Amino acid sequence: MQVKIWLKEIRASFLILPIIMSSLGSSLAFLEGYFDSIKFLIFTSALILMHITVNTLNELDDYRTGIDWHTRKTPFSGGSGILQAGLLTPEEVRKATLVCFLVGLALCIYLLIDIGLILLPIIIPGIVFTLLYTRVFARSFMGEVTAGLGLGFLPVLGAYVVQTSRITEASLYLSIAPGLFVFNLLLLNEFPDLEADRAGGRRNLVIALGPRKAAWLFSLLTVVAFAVIVGGGIAGIIPPLSMLCMVALPFALRAISGSFNNPGDLETFVTGMLSNVQMILLTGIFGTIGIAISVMI
Repeated sequence: MQVKIWLKEIRASFLILPIIMSSLGSSLAFLEGYFDSIKFLIFTSALILMHITVNTLNELDDYRTGIDWHTRKTPFSGGSGILQAGLLTPEEVRKATLVCFLVGLALCIYLLIDIGLILLPIIIPGIVFTLLYTRVFARSFMGEVTAGLGLGFLPVLGAYVVQTSRITEASLYLSIAPGLFVFNLLLLNEFPDLEADRAGGRRNLVIALGPRKAAWLFSLLTVVAFAVIVGGGIAGIIPPLSMLCMVALPFALRAISGSFNNPGDLETFVTGMLSNVQMILLTGIFGTIGIAISVMI
């Protein structure tokens, strides 16, 4: 039972995202003849631990400010409810957060020593985003940007750099769409928590724009992300077979349509949130597969 509680507290179902982001960046390195499984495992583990740190810091702050006492829970938003239910104490979660962060930091330092200073522009912002997302960026209309960078763009780029010790045009370009998708992931998940976030001192783009304009922004960025993928594949900046991820387009269209639903009708709105999550995971998975099988061509 305690294991299930902790898995829910760290939002274990969300942790497939860093694995997919790491796999996507590593697949490009693999195509170029570079792949070290140990480096992959170390980098992916660091990503997962930092992701857990963000999740639990967010839970602790939302418990402290009262935000999660007033949210309507969904599988994708509103917090885990573990602290509110008294299943874990804030002190227990703080200790677990510290352990995850320190182990993740140690792995980052190891990679920095092993790979070199080229990792600094990736690791330093990643650590800053991890520690300051909840208290600073989520309260200054920068939460979506830092999520897109810290959980999308930088993990894909970092996975490539860990394998190759270099930054290329292709690796930078490949990282753009995941960054936009993760930006959108947070953006859409903020809709149901609008009033609770506002009351708790959060300042995000849904609060700034309102749900209708935020839905248009979500739609625009989704289209831009897919255009980046198609444009890069056609131009040969990234492997053309990376466009296999277009199989996720129907989910993207459902997510766009769902973003215009009333967030107050939670049962209906959640279907759009689910489609968005499915779209992000499928684009990452099929993008990785497409790049990996390009080796055989």
